[in-house]
Amino acid sequence: MKNSIVQNIANKLFLSRSNALEYELNEYELSLVFEEKLDGYSLEDNKLTFSSYDDRDYYIAYHYFSEIANECANSDNIILVTALNIWKKSLYGDRKIAGLFLSLYEERIDIWELLLVSECTAYEITSLADQFMMYMKNIDIQKIFNFFSYVYKERNQYVGFYPLLQARLTNDPQKCQDIINEFYSSIQLDTAQLFNIALFALANQNYSSTIDILIDNIEKENSILSTQSLWVLGKIINKSDYKNNEIVEIIKNTISSSVLSISNAGMQVAVDTVERLPEVKYIIRNLLEENNYKIMELLSIRLYTTNELIYHDDYSFWLSCICKNSMGNDSISDTVFHIFTYLAKNESTHDLLLNCIFIFMENNKLSENSDNIEELLHEVVYYPSLLNKLFTMTLIDENLEFTIFSRSIETYLIVNQSEHTLECSLDIINHFTEQDFIFLVRRILGVISHEIQLVSLMFSLLKIDNSRKRIYAIVKSVMINEIAMDYPYYVLDEVKRRKDNSKNKKGSILNLYDEILFEIDKYISSFDSLPRVKEFEPPSSLVNAYQKERNKVSLKNNELNKGDSFIFKVANQVILKAGIGSFYYNDFNIKGYSEPSYLHEFSTSYSLPRRYVMDNVGYNIRIIEFRHAKKDMI
Repeated sequence: MKNSIVQNIANKLFLSRSNALEYELNEYELSLVFEEKLDGYSLEDNKLTFSSYDDRDYYIAYHYFSEIANECANSDNIILVTALNIWKKSLYGDRKIAGLFLSLYEERIDIWELLLVSECTAYEITSLADQFMMYMKNIDIQKIFNFFSYVYKERNQYVGFYPLLQARLTNDPQKCQDIINEFYSSIQLDTAQLFNIALFALANQNYSSTIDILIDNIEKENSILSTQSLWVLGKIINKSDYKNNEIVEIIKNTISSSVLSISNAGMQVAVDTVERLPEVKYIIRNLLEENNYKIMELLSIRLYTTNELIYHDDYSFWLSCICKNSMGNDSISDTVFHIFTYLAKNESTHDLLLNCIFIFMENNKLSENSDNIEELLHEVVYYPSLLNKLFTMTLIDENLEFTIFSRSIETYLIVNQSEHTLECSLDIINHFTEQDFIFLVRRILGVISHEIQLVSLMFSLLKIDNSRKRIYAIVKSVMINEIAMDYPYYVLDEVKRRKDNSKNKKGSILNLYDEILFEIDKYISSFDSLPRVKEFEPPSSLVNAYQKERNKVSLKNNELNKGDSFIFKVANQVILKAGIGSFYYNDFNIKGYSEPSYLHEFSTSYSLPRRYVMDNVGYNIRIIEFRHAKKDMI
């Protein structure tokens, strides 16, 4: 096909990254189009409309083919570079134009050799090959096997992804069978991916025949053949009853195999088919009860990637077992928190989430700086009831380590400047005894330091039944003798605001507000009337030494956090010594230098407790005493 105006128009649409099939012609273009035969497009008025995307792709491919034919038809390197550029401009493979372009040279040059000797990345090579195989005239099995083997061996065991090849083989069952038989002649890992593709394609045409092939392969107990066949089996099983009982028995037998790869593959099949083969759940249950770590790892990944399993009868049992036995396994722990994040999005699973969090904490050590906790809280904050319940439950647990969640919640709200104010969960505290409330208040004072959250938590206690008799005295005492001592002006303003906004203009709640305000006013007025006694202050040397040591610990923790940070692993820290802005050179699409980005000052501030400023050592001792409070303490 000679270079034509239609090719140029198709290429214009392609370069504009437009999905349009229509193009409005000017007078000159219209005159040229009339000279060509209508093929794959139509004309109406002054609009050219391609019949389909395939027709448009056909003209685009021939546009580049014609250009190279005119300039340097025998240059293999130019052909490969052009194909790669087409692939990149196609939004990295959304269209198949590069493969169509390469197929035009199929009879002139060895495309396989061209791809294998190139300096392209493994992903680029396999993507181009997949597109080429979609359009190649004849599927030469031996050449394809050689290509897969070479890429696997020479490109760091890269296997690639070939959806277009699988789509083509789906319409050619005999070619699938030929590939399977060729693999039998030399069973090697380097061509196992091609074997799997043929099986997947065959299953789309003949499910029962593919199941028979897989069962026969598995029974041979070959470490490569059986493992690959088990993996494919787990992916293709549908709701058909064909040989389901036999498949369940095969899963049982392979799990108990002495060959580790076959045993692991058997567990993978069990996990992959649990919702399609009801009997498999008993196999998984037995393995979990035996504390089999491999099944926990595989099942946790499946629960994370398949949200529909939440409706399975055994879901709660599975997740509880994984949480209980994931100690020391960072991979499982990370996956568990991803599952927690999903459970947080569904209000019907909040009780299950809370239960599993406690099971997990009982059997695993958590860090307050854990990224997993932060990721979970990022979702939990959208559900105030869940957040308050999680905060309250972890705060009052006898195990002090569980308060890590309470502290993390407060830290998260402060750092992210969240408008959410914490409250004690009414579902939990409504039936507390006086001793329970005293314990709760001590834990609040020992764990929470932010004035907004402290005041909100204390006033939330007033929502319990019969609050006047049960909690007023405690709230009044804590507000006056603890929180107002550290944040007098904030407490004063907040109590006034609550009083002004109170719907009930008479009653006990207003009396409580008035009593608190009266005592705080007296306390604030004492700042001027009562002089500070120097002798009562702690020695300055002790204060400075303590603060220096705390700063040292803080700096060390910051350095450790940097070491664990993903950002600091992939980027270099550059200290700016001068200047007010920055710019960079953008070589993508040859855009040149960017517009400058200017640096701006930013700051944030936090209130320090008044008693901490006056006596940091004594303040921290007091906080530790509150934090370590026990229920039986008076």
